[in-house]
Amino acid sequence: MRHVVAGRKNQKITIYKPEAGKSKSGAPTNNSFVKVAAPWASIKTKQAAEQEVGDSQQSKITYSIVIGWREISSGWVIAWRGQLIRVANVDDSDPLCRQKILIGSTENGLKELEFTDNSIVDSAIETLDESVNEPW
Repeated sequence: MRHVVAGRKNQKITIYKPEAGKSKSGAPTNNSFVKVAAPWASIKTKQAAEQEVGDSQQSKITYSIVIGWREISSGWVIAWRGQLIRVANVDDSDPLCRQKILIGSTENGLKELEFTDNSIVDSAIETLDESVNEPW
């Protein structure tokens, strides 16, 4: 395993863990995320690709992310520079437990946020409820 100097971890990321729970309306949710940590990381682009899907272009970027040793697994989400990166693979083979190497990718990351962030749906429900129950 290659040793990474601490000064090379120059990107601030936020790590989110998937968690099942309930929305404000009481409905069960399987796609909500809880903020776990905001560590420094070293991020390198491994692959970038675009393809045509119907009438639009779809981009996919794969990243290699090095962080200090901590609990993280595939399926977790990393927020970095306004985009969401879904963790696909975790390499924890460092014998001294100094660092973990994550492989993650984003496919039109900002669109993904719209569909997985329940707060958008919950705020829409609250706004609708306030406007319906508003006394005239």
